[in-house]
Amino acid sequence: MSSHVAYFGDWFATACELAGTQVPEGLDSLSFVPELLANGQGQTRHDYLYWEFHEGGFSQATLYQGRWKAIRERRADAPLMLYDLAQDIGERDDLAARHPELVAKLDAYLKTARSESADWPVKNAP
Repeated sequence: MSSHVAYFGDWFATACELAGTQVPEGLDSLSFVPELLANGQGQTRHDYLYWEFHEGGFSQATLYQGRWKAIRERRADAPLMLYDLAQDIGERDDLAARHPELVAKLDAYLKTARSESADWPVKNAP
């Protein structure tokens, strides 16, 4: 069992390391070989993970430091909800009102995290 937070793209860097080759420049992929083989010793971690959904509107989310999850649902200008996954894995207690400085930091990140795409247009994206 591991508490390491990774995403699908991290498999690429992991496979490259296991194959003894370099990861191409410019990819947001971190190898989790240290987590697999060295019990996490020397494991690099993502500061942020980002994702978005376009079904039913525009929703964004980020995971910060493997603990804090911020979610914006259905509209690009919707307020953020904030969850502490270390204490609330079921995302039941929205902590946004109790941590306005963290909400502001994550909101600023979300406004810069996405790239415009003709395939995934958002009319009122942050």
